[in-house]
Amino acid sequence: MADLPPKPIFTRTISFGNLVQIVLIVVGLAGSWAVMKSDISRIDAAAADAKTIRIAIEARVRVLENQAARSDERYTNLLSNIQAIRDAIARLESR
Repeated sequence: MADLPPKPIFTRTISFGNLVQIVLIVVGLAGSWAVMKSDISRIDAAAADAKTIRIAIEARVRVLENQAARSDERYTNLLSNIQAIRDAIARLESR
């Protein structure tokens, strides 16, 4: 038969290595918690900045839409004036 590895032996004692592992796990969890909290606060600040930027962009878009509407109205008025001038010229030519 092949040599089998020995079975592990479990004892109910706590060694220095166990204590070091417990301390490292607690320190790791605390460090992870601190990093997560700082990331969340940074993300909240970025979201607030994005909201203010979005509001400013929406205001700019509204202004541009109003300007475009006014330009369309002016263009329509110019076209009607040009048509009136053409009609007047056509009447003068027909006399």
